[in-house]
Amino acid sequence: MDDKTLLTRKIMAYDMAAQDTRLFLDTHPTCDEALEYYNMCLIKKDGYLKEYESRFGAMTQNSLQDKKYSWLCCPWPWQF
Repeated sequence: MDDKTLLTRKIMAYDMAAQDTRLFLDTHPTCDEALEYYNMCLIKKDGYLKEYESRFGAMTQNSLQDKKYSWLCCPWPWQF
């Protein structure tokens, strides 16, 4: 598996874990362990997202670094 695919999968995994934990926190708002896990997932996802974008370019339109649509010339991030 190449680095681009691996980073994409890690971003997706941590994003899903964060979303799932956020749903849990909706019904368990005082669970400190879940809140700590949620924050860890966001930090990990953001770190992998920054690494992906520094190596391969923007993953989303909102994260364009050079303010150009240069990401249109390559396969979409989910086309790996």
